Amino acid sequence: MTAVGAALGVPFWTAVPVTGLAVASGVTKDKDEAAPVFKSPTAISVVENAGAGKAVYLAIAEDAGGNGGPSNPVNYALASGFDEALFSIDSVSGVVTIQGNPDFEGKSLYQFKVIATDSAGNRAEQLVTLNVSNLDEVAPTITSGGSATAIAENNGAGQVVYTAAATDSDFNAPATASNITYSLKAANNDDAQAFTIDAVTVHVIRAEPELVASKASELDVDEFVGLLSKLVQSGKGRTSEKLRSYLRAAYGLALQSKTNPDAPQALRSFGVWVNPIASISALSKYNRPRERVLSVEELSRFLKRLLALPDSVKRDALLLVLYLGGQRPAQLLRARLVDLDLTARTLTLYDPKGARTQPRIHVLPLTQSAQAVLARLAERASSFQADEKGRSQALFSSTGKQLLRIETVSAQVTEIVRAMLEAGELRERLELRDLRRSAETMLASLGVSKDTRAQLQSHGLGGVQSRHYDRYNYLSEKQSALEIWERHLNDLLEP
Repeated sequence: MTAVGAALGVPFWTAVPVTGLAVASGVTKDKDEAAPVFKSPTAISVVENAGAGKAVYLAIAEDAGGNGGPSNPVNYALASGFDEALFSIDSVSGVVTIQGNPDFEGKSLYQFKVIATDSAGNRAEQLVTLNVSNLDEVAPTITSGGSATAIAENNGAGQVVYTAAATDSDFNAPATASNITYSLKAANNDDAQAFTIDAVTVHVIRAEPELVASKASELDVDEFVGLLSKLVQSGKGRTSEKLRSYLRAAYGLALQSKTNPDAPQALRSFGVWVNPIASISALSKYNRPRERVLSVEELSRFLKRLLALPDSVKRDALLLVLYLGGQRPAQLLRARLVDLDLTARTLTLYDPKGARTQPRIHVLPLTQSAQAVLARLAERASSFQADEKGRSQALFSSTGKQLLRIETVSAQVTEIVRAMLEAGELRERLELRDLRRSAETMLASLGVSKDTRAQLQSHGLGGVQSRHYDRYNYLSEKQSALEIWERHLNDLLEP
């Protein structure tokens, strides 16, 4: 006890100095001796010719509480002894930029070590490997000749007059060389606008040309049963049920056009007075819900393989399916530049499922991982033009002219799954739709409530209450759930 403390009869830790009348604390704060912990991955990739000055990595390190911490902010630097001369890092944000234009043939792999230092001087290091993905740099060769099939006049529109074929063999990039798409290029005074071309398969050979050529009003139930039966017998029961459902809806809409002014009146011209699909039994057994859920280890392996793929729109789409908590790929792929607000950190999707007359507006808050991917997609989309209907640029498109197809994303999953099965990393096959189920199951295991999961994945929200009364957007609940999910995914990337 000090002299002043003795005079006042108080303990020394509340003694008031004579000169300043300030309270002097005798409590000593624990020293922060805990180093920051990296949450960012150790392996990344960039496609060659991406351009000099491209941001290729975002270092993320957190300084944990306890033991005197946290001691923020965390600052970043590059260690010596690797390829640090070819990169730069923002000491505050952790963004790593490549100085030159990456070239697979010149250098296909880089390594740099990131140092994270907290304000107490504790530091952690993480070695990062950057793979440069090879590009197909050889143009295709058209092999289908320069003459189209002659047709007689007045034979009707929509005839196939030419089937384009091309080969491409880049020795260094056979995987990309095998994926050829087609388009028509308009030149001065040519007739390109008078034709259309299927950008992926050029021409679909129909299995039932006679049925396709028939009038909708002339077809009966026997012909459709035969068509659907062939699909079932070939092992495509689920496809058969989908086709039955689509055909029933199409005929139903044509019938509505007779009595419903709100239905498309162009359907009246088909002369449909009966729905031949209505009496065909539903193939419900082929619509049994799947049970496949990834284990934590399987999701970890899948995510690491996905991140190691070359930069592409389909890779980004898959990453966002996961980063955004298992969104429906079909809804995600319809997103446009106008739906993204990077300032507010939200992405708006439109959910048309169910018997809704208007799609449900589904606003998703963005985590750091999701925002980084969407910023990359937005940069690409901003160079596109609005489509022919005046709609905003598509986020998920390589050219701005065609939306990324869900089949393309599904094929990417198939490729990853094949490699994982060969490496013994999966116990059984996996499909694109299983990612959504796996995400919700893991969110439940992480303590996210059922109601919040329903809002996050936009399902199970029917009923009078949701349709007419509940107008709360649940953004804060969805934000919290996605932050929990992001930490979980980052943990899966740990060695």
